[in-house]
Order: sequence, then structure tokens, then C-alpha cells
Amino acid sequence: SLAYTRWFAAGEQSVAGLGVGLVRYALATRVEGELRPEGQPVLTRPLRYAVDAWAPVLRVAWLRRLGTQWRAGFDLTWVRKPSGALTGHAIDAGLGVEWQPLDHLGLALRYTADDLDLHYVRRIDTAGLRVRNRGPQLLVTWRL
Repeated sequence: SLAYTRWFAAGEQSVAGLGVGLVRYALATRVEGELRPEGQPVLTRPLRYAVDAWAPVLRVAWLRRLGTQWRAGFDLTWVRKPSGALTGHAIDAGLGVEWQPLDHLGLALRYTADDLDLHYVRRIDTAGLRVRNRGPQLLVTWRL
């Protein structure tokens, strides 16, 4: 993905951000099915799906400085692709704290919730993918 966030002062120690960008969806899978009338295999057919597409991203974020090395904040990112062979949406929300002991390098502990729902439609078949991910993350951060 590629995104730009414009930060605005929201107080002496806080900033709020609005962002836009692009994200690339990629879906590749293989499904194999077998037809068995009366228990005898008649037809085995593998189906392969491989498609990718670009979609716009919208982002909202807020950060609060808690000291010289600590920050806390949240962010919400939303992506929607309403047309084409690959359609769907994704939502990513996160809440966390960041410790930055060096000028550009730090550690972040976040709790994230992701929801991804993709649909792929062809003339002869369709495929779908629904992923919900929730849980803690420990990240290495690099800030410019």
C-alpha cells in the first residue's frame, strides 16, 4: 500500500491525521472438487483463482505524546473496491503505545482488529474470502 497522512495539531501534545492512498488486493487460491455419483469418481477438476486490483484507502488517526520517548494513539483505515471482477472492503483499526528510545527506531505494542471481505466473480464460478483478525501486535517502528 501507499498512503499519505496529513497531520493537524489537536492540542499541545496531540495530533490528528487524515490520510489517502492506494492499496493492492491480491487473491490467489486453488480449489479441487470431485463428482461421485453412486460412490464412483467421475470428474475431478481443480479451479485456480488469481486476481489482483488496486483500491483507494481512507485513514483517520490520532496520536498523543506521553513524554520524550512515548506515544499513544489509534488509527482507522478503510478500503472499498465496488467494481470489477474483484470487489470487497477492508477495515483495519488499531490502538496502541509506542516507545522510541532512538531518533528513528522504536517498539510499538498495539491491539488491532481487521475485517477483510473479498468477492471474485467470473462467468462460470465465484469465490469469496472473509477474514477477521483480532489481537495484540509487537512491532518495530521506523519514523522519519
